[in-house]
Amino acid sequence: MDTHAHVAGAGIQDVAVSLAKVTTVAQALEQIRAWGAKAKPGDWIVGGPWHPMSQLQERRYLTRREIDQVAPNNPVFFPVGHFAIVWLWH
Repeated sequence: MDTHAHVAGAGIQDVAVSLAKVTTVAQALEQIRAWGAKAKPGDWIVGGPWHPMSQLQERRYLTRREIDQVAPNNPVFFPVGHFAIVWLWH
């Protein structure tokens, strides 16, 4: 019996961009853009759960340039398995 829990993942659902059902880079970027449109400049945009390499048709991660285009005024943090994509805008 495995009695562990993913409490942090459950707790973040209401304050994070849901990327669980996106299947393309364009869909992921649109989700991030929509979330960023509601955020104040400088507020973190957090996303998850997802795994771009197995989930997205393009089989790749988002680029800094793509993230900049959809969230130019916000730092981002997107956990991916055992690492994360983080972009601090300049």
